[in-house]
Amino acid sequence: MHTDGYASKPRKVAWLPLPPVGQRTEGLRRDYACAIDTQKTASTHGKRHLHPCMEIIVVHDGALALSLGHSVQVLTAGDAVIFRGNVLHGGRTIGGTYTRTAFHLAEKLVDAACAYLQMGKPCASCVLASLPQSLQTEFFQTLKQLSDYSPLQELDGASRMLLFKTLGYLKTEPAPRHQSLHPIVRESLDLMIRPGSYGRIADLARKLHTSESYLYALYQRELNCSPHQMWLQIQIEQACSQILQDNVVVNDLVDMLGFDHRRCFERAFRRITDMSVGQYRAEGFDPVF
Repeated sequence: MHTDGYASKPRKVAWLPLPPVGQRTEGLRRDYACAIDTQKTASTHGKRHLHPCMEIIVVHDGALALSLGHSVQVLTAGDAVIFRGNVLHGGRTIGGTYTRTAFHLAEKLVDAACAYLQMGKPCASCVLASLPQSLQTEFFQTLKQLSDYSPLQELDGASRMLLFKTLGYLKTEPAPRHQSLHPIVRESLDLMIRPGSYGRIADLARKLHTSESYLYALYQRELNCSPHQMWLQIQIEQACSQILQDNVVVNDLVDMLGFDHRRCFERAFRRITDMSVGQYRAEGFDPVF
């Protein structure tokens, strides 16, 4: 269980003495309203999983490629995402390590949270949000209070208001994402996650009215990777979802994702996932969750 302090730095948060998310068991879901942990990780396994909770991820530092169903979202410092865990999902770090807080709301709280966020049931997509640095302290204080609530109790008016107060700190109004990044990097990420995105960085740079060398320099400085590495990772995350959910064959993936040939795709897939396509098809779903 995580109980130690975490050094206070910009866009980083204090550790909370709460049940770590790694203990998501039936017993934990019975005994707590939410399971929360904050950690710095270099996780790259990217296996997909499902669970009956609502999950909220807030990124404090670094970058995360998060696959949700058939979509891929890139989250950077200050970004948050809210989604129902019955959507197949999994994440992988980009360019080194990232610091994030993940918390899972117990099943009894999910319907109320979805209604507050105006998310459909079942939720077929995610809600993108942000957590302003100025609200982090209040957010985690309220989250601590919510964690003390037991879902065995009735969801009374006071508990419902506490849940809404917690969610209210996450800003879901339309606003530019990736606020910690240079505007050119921010716009390039929005272009990369679109279907049929730019596979040639020279074309992407022209679309952004900048030079290819400057775009590479910005990515290295802000995300510790190249724009080509970012594009590859987004495509491979999409491939992982297609493999597990739709059983798409390799040749179709190559055409769908814009790779020049099969060998290029398979080499990139193994480098990012540390598995062959066949291995991932057999082992990419994590039954633990």
